[in-house]
Amino acid sequence: MASDIGLTTPESIGELSIRFRLSAIGLSCAAAGALVQLGAFSPLMTALGIGLGVVGVIIAGSAVARRPTESRILGVAALTAFAATFSAHESWGSVRMMFGVLTAVGAVVALLFLLSRTARQIVVSLLIVFHFCGILTAITSPPATPWMTTQLWVRLFRPHLEFCYTNNAYQFYSPEPGPANLLWFCILGDDNQTRWIKVPNQTDVYDPLGVEYYRRLSITERANSNEQFPAGPPLESLTRRSEARTWIPMHPEAVPGLQFRMPDENARQFIASYARHVASTFGSGREGVSIKSIKVYLAQHRLLNQKQYAAKRDPYAKDSYLPFFVGEFDARGQLLNPFDPLLYWIVPIIAVPKQDPVTGAMIPGEFVYVNYVTAHAGSDPFDPSVTAPAKEQPHD
Repeated sequence: MASDIGLTTPESIGELSIRFRLSAIGLSCAAAGALVQLGAFSPLMTALGIGLGVVGVIIAGSAVARRPTESRILGVAALTAFAATFSAHESWGSVRMMFGVLTAVGAVVALLFLLSRTARQIVVSLLIVFHFCGILTAITSPPATPWMTTQLWVRLFRPHLEFCYTNNAYQFYSPEPGPANLLWFCILGDDNQTRWIKVPNQTDVYDPLGVEYYRRLSITERANSNEQFPAGPPLESLTRRSEARTWIPMHPEAVPGLQFRMPDENARQFIASYARHVASTFGSGREGVSIKSIKVYLAQHRLLNQKQYAAKRDPYAKDSYLPFFVGEFDARGQLLNPFDPLLYWIVPIIAVPKQDPVTGAMIPGEFVYVNYVTAHAGSDPFDPSVTAPAKEQPHD
């Protein structure tokens, strides 16, 4: 291995020894941070554990940067990242995941540099081929999905593609991209006051490049996996919805069968967990006020058609959203009323042309919005005074 990485002089061997010791110091710092974090009983101890973990990773990283082809240094760096995983606060899920990825990458690369140059080239080439074959299954995934694509996705490529977020065909081509889906949470407190949380929210600046916004947008897609009803909505649900027409009518632009969308079991579990997370993270927004319920809407944001675009319609107009009511939950994420007549149905927002109050003629390009979500939730989701930013600190 010495000839492979160029360690042929006493000076280079001495430098390797220094870098190895440096990486060992980094591992010691990260391990100490993990021990401090595990026994932390105060914010100061928590901060100390985090600081030691970060310092350890930086020290080990500097050793790797100087000698990135030495297996021993890479192995120690992988152990450092593993220890740093436990030095991060337990609520820092993304940070812990990052350290876990660094652990895996360090370990794999360390093993690669134990192989000969030819073997390394073969392994890396196979990994590249694996990645692009996975992308091919993503590209061919829209209906009608080939049988082979389905089998490869389910049995082989899914974990890798979901981790890389390269599982969406529309990331690679966009003939007719579908509408985005948002999650609206209407939080009702014991004082009967409401607040809205919208995920993702364009008014919230998560990071300079907007990466976090698109990550949150991918979260909403987890709730957009639906049961299939070839014969139309279940009869019981359709009957309950018909009885509620006097209160909230059907959407005038779609047949009733297309206004029902029931999430599948996996998506329902996601929605319940989202409601529980919103309750614990945001609360009612008022000190000492507990949460009575959280109504959740999966709002489909429709794209403008050519006629609307030519008419310079607002792409964020209220009627561009199709909110499907997907449940009312308590603070623990338990569904409160499985027989709600609006459950899994569109709660319409309708644009009505505005009339001149004197002549009664329609005013071109101006609309009045009839928002039945307000009637259903008891609060206007477009009222900025009750819409909170979706990036607050955890609620105590």
